[in-house]
Amino acid sequence: MEKERWVVWMPCKGYVKKWLLANFNKPDHKWPEIVNLSQDKVLLTSFYNHLRRNYTPRGEQRDISGRYSEQVAIEFTKTAFDRYGWSLTDRELTEFNNELEARVRLLMRNYIMSLRCIGVPVGKCIQSFREMTGITEWDWSDDSIRRDLVRHTPKGIDSEFSKIVLKIKENVCAQMTTLGQLSKQGYLNYVGYKK
Repeated sequence: MEKERWVVWMPCKGYVKKWLLANFNKPDHKWPEIVNLSQDKVLLTSFYNHLRRNYTPRGEQRDISGRYSEQVAIEFTKTAFDRYGWSLTDRELTEFNNELEARVRLLMRNYIMSLRCIGVPVGKCIQSFREMTGITEWDWSDDSIRRDLVRHTPKGIDSEFSKIVLKIKENVCAQMTTLGQLSKQGYLNYVGYKK
């Protein structure tokens, strides 16, 4: 006997769908793409708290159709169906999507900033992020990623990186001078000290 699966179809952005499927896809022969959040108790609880019973759009309904280009099936239990409900209001949908988008943005920022700290150019960082996650330009544009980075990257990160590189260069050149591989004058020239 086949397992009965209960789902809510949730509209979302393309990069959110890719992240959800990469982290929580539990496919079977009927459902090649189905998200099961049970591995992440915080996210599952948040999802349940956003569910509603007998939702009929009324005055609070907003037009969110243009905001989300994809949709994903999120699985939940019969117990959750009975206890919490089976639909998402426009407000609840937007709030839950905002939580998911924040998680993907945090992953992106941490990944790109880690690469930036070792001197990888932003364009290469974005390309590497895309290769790792499968998130395409169509899902999330380079311009949007760059704007997010500008807004949320600590100021002076490049100057901090430059200080780290200078310290490494000084240490390597000092070791080479100690070993006799560099003269004192070569040391001063290579580490950038001017007379």
